[in-house]
Amino acid sequence: MTDILRIGNQTVHFASSEDMTGFVQPASVDFIMTSPPYWDLKDYGHPDQIGASSYEEYLDRLTAVWSECYRVAKSDAVMVINVGNRRRAKQFYPIGLDITNRVEDWTLWDILIWYIPNALPQPHHYMERLFDNKFEFLLVFTKGDRIPIRSTSRACHKNTSMPIRVITKRTSAAGVSEM
Repeated sequence: MTDILRIGNQTVHFASSEDMTGFVQPASVDFIMTSPPYWDLKDYGHPDQIGASSYEEYLDRLTAVWSECYRVAKSDAVMVINVGNRRRAKQFYPIGLDITNRVEDWTLWDILIWYIPNALPQPHHYMERLFDNKFEFLLVFTKGDRIPIRSTSRACHKNTSMPIRVITKRTSAAGVSEM
């Protein structure tokens, strides 16, 4: 049983996403957007929190979450994972790439970069980096062969009214790009 918060017609379950049995029906979710817990960076105040472990265990537990998301996702669902990389003890951890390499069943559709110009300043121990880390990845996965956006879209650049043509592409599991 999970702790539950209800506000209007919205219900929030306070539980691990590693097992949603009992409160999310199989094949019932259209869209999943998640930002997993940081690894070895923040204490979320739960004794069994994801991220307070070795890097390998962290990735293993996240893999269990993605598998559970697949189970509850509809056949044409989309899952977006918002994640950043990490440097610890002068070692670089490409968390986004490691997640992408471990995700099973889902099809990687795109990797977007979310630039965060107003990101909080980094603590002094981040000064060993060459560049400032003001971006995160949005890893976009699909279930099945569905392509979420089938046509080009247009967006205006912030400094002009001229539209910029945005063309998205799909990458197959073999790493082949398709337009």
